[in-house]
Amino acid sequence: MTLQLSYDPSSEIQGYSASALGIVAGLLVGEAGTDRLIDLMQSDGLIAPLLAVRGLAKSEARLASGIRELLGSLAREHPSNMERREAAELVT
Repeated sequence: MTLQLSYDPSSEIQGYSASALGIVAGLLVGEAGTDRLIDLMQSDGLIAPLLAVRGLAKSEARLASGIRELLGSLAREHPSNMERREAAELVT
């Protein structure tokens, strides 16, 4: 259901879905969930990428290499200082 909700037009719902996908990343969602999580982390705006990073911070799963690389990119290049800081905390 989380994967389906991530396609909702509401950025708030996408954000909370991104958070949930981040929490269960690598555990329950498989490749489709990981791909969608990456899409949400790269989306415009602040809500979905930030909540995805916060979800990943709560996850006990080992992060996929594609997600780790994207976190590094977000930590260096995202326009939001908050997003850069929280992404950097996960890659260090």
